[in-house]
Amino acid sequence: MNPYATQSQQNEVVMMELRFMSDLMHKMSDQCFKKCIAKFAEGDLTRAEQECVDRCVDKYMDATNKVGEVFAIQGQQHAAQQPR
Repeated sequence: MNPYATQSQQNEVVMMELRFMSDLMHKMSDQCFKKCIAKFAEGDLTRAEQECVDRCVDKYMDATNKVGEVFAIQGQQHAAQQPR
């Protein structure tokens, strides 16, 4: 965080990060559930369902991280192009 940001600005950044993480978890849960859980035959996940969920979560997080890396690079490039 910017050391010169006010407490209010820092709080807003923290809240934005929390909303992003909450939204990410919700979307990931929803997508992986739809993809991996076909029926509610048992109280626990079957081995196949668990493996599917594990793969789904890994792929979702990998994709999210890659997108974040691209945005970070673009942000740095944009900042470097700004006149000082």
